[in-house]
Amino acid sequence: MLYLPKSFRGLGESIAGYLRDSQISPDRVTIVSTSTIFGIAFTLASYIASRLRRGRRVLIVADEVKADSPEHLSNFRQWLESFANDIAEYNSIYSEKGGSIAIIALTSDALIKELRDVVDGKVKWALMWNLPRNAFEDLISQIGSHHRVAREFGISSEEAKEILWKLAGGNPRALGLIWEKGVMKWLEDEVLRNLSDLVEELRKPFGEKLWEELERASNSIDDADIDLKKAMLRKNIIIYIAGADKISEIPREHWIGREYAYQIPAYQYALRATAKKGWDISPEEIIKEAKG
Repeated sequence: MLYLPKSFRGLGESIAGYLRDSQISPDRVTIVSTSTIFGIAFTLASYIASRLRRGRRVLIVADEVKADSPEHLSNFRQWLESFANDIAEYNSIYSEKGGSIAIIALTSDALIKELRDVVDGKVKWALMWNLPRNAFEDLISQIGSHHRVAREFGISSEEAKEILWKLAGGNPRALGLIWEKGVMKWLEDEVLRNLSDLVEELRKPFGEKLWEELERASNSIDDADIDLKKAMLRKNIIIYIAGADKISEIPREHWIGREYAYQIPAYQYALRATAKKGWDISPEEIIKEAKG
């Protein structure tokens, strides 16, 4: 509060009051309700529109918006609909002072898939994809992760760059974890563990058909069973790429379909290895699939 400009101190007090009235998780310093983040943005927008005298271009970014239960998803839907209408009204008021207010909410594609049919045209949907290959290779060179991979597998630096692209598909977070852990440990900790959780979740509902469905998903994610795709969306194994404006380049690769894509191609290679051998696969078998 001490470092805020005087014109924003009342805003800081309003947000502090809003947070005081929110439910805080006892085991983490986080706010439980998914609607709360929009409550804060609502407070920001209304304050700016009504209290600031000088027109400014204001951009509010809400990061990591999530809904981890049906109740939170329902709250999120209701807030998003009313919030879109309110922001349009506040922006209209503030534009008379020569200013503008815009909101960007960064969220998962799994959440968007649940919301888009309900909210649809009231908000603008945009898809941010991973880095394109050239930019990804530039990042690899800056970090130097290809040297570590080259040493790990006894291959050239250029071959290491190819392996990194085939496993991470332009995902900077995956590249950072590979740099930190090494390829094999990353595949074991991140890819295989996440797929193992998926298999455990789906064993009962799918029964004996599970392996058949996983094999189908490994060949074409668009053709996979819809319930399997929903589960994979929730676990961030795949992403939904249809029905949104693309604001970054999407490469033409076999792990990217018309409507869905694997978050990282390592998941597709892991499923292909699983389809051939059963669930008990190793990181080495994923690498073998990636190398072709």
